[in-house]
Amino acid sequence: MGLTHKQRVSAKWYQANKLIIAERSKLQYQTFDEKLFLLTQTIGSQCLACGLEYTRESADLFDRHHIDPTQKKFGVGKTAMTRAEKSLSDEIKKCILLCAFCHRREHARGNTVSEHHEYTNEQI
Repeated sequence: MGLTHKQRVSAKWYQANKLIIAERSKLQYQTFDEKLFLLTQTIGSQCLACGLEYTRESADLFDRHHIDPTQKKFGVGKTAMTRAEKSLSDEIKKCILLCAFCHRREHARGNTVSEHHEYTNEQI
């Protein structure tokens, strides 16, 4: 069974435009990465556990950890790309900034909201 006319046209269009599609996708990720970086700076400039500095160069080494998992509406990462900026900002404000290592350690220990007594609202 062969391709339909619509599938053939779509495949040809994709082949003719795949470089443009790739560039648009790359630009979309770059724009989102910049937005995520700037919004994340509102909750801190270093890992709250070990003090690792949060910079553009080290941004991929960091996670935003929800203090109260019951208040989490969505994860704040690449999957949040389609979220409105206000929604993304509101979700980030529910988090603390941890480097990936400290974030993994936090979950491995099974810490809960009550164990975050050292994190204050000023740090959120």
